[in-house]
Amino acid sequence: MFLSKKKNLFLTQFFLPYTNPMQKINLLPLLFLVCLIGCGGNDDTVTNNNPSMDNESDEITPPPINNPPSNFSLISVPNGTTEVNFKPSFSWNNATDPENGTITYDLLLDSNSNPNTVVASGIQETSFTIQDNLKFDELYYW
Repeated sequence: MFLSKKKNLFLTQFFLPYTNPMQKINLLPLLFLVCLIGCGGNDDTVTNNNPSMDNESDEITPPPINNPPSNFSLISVPNGTTEVNFKPSFSWNNATDPENGTITYDLLLDSNSNPNTVVASGIQETSFTIQDNLKFDELYYW
């Protein structure tokens, strides 16, 4: 609120110092000249603050490649198993990351042959036990 009052006060003092309409001066050319001078000069220099660009040659450096981790295989519960516990424990061998990054696993389980229901995500261990009972006489895929 203070700034808007100050701005209005400035405009009043700048444009209305003349009380006689015949003495008003057209300030538009003066403002245009001030703007033109203020925009002059060679200030078109672009500063490169992007760390992914090489400042010497202005070439874009591609981000490092993140290769996928190695494949892993299911240890238990094997595919095609029947008479599974109502709260099965799944385990798998450890995958390795070529860049030595942290690997996490998502467990997908549902009655679709191509499961898309995430039961657990961000698992850092190589095993997981289902927390809710599976339905009796239901065909599951994982």
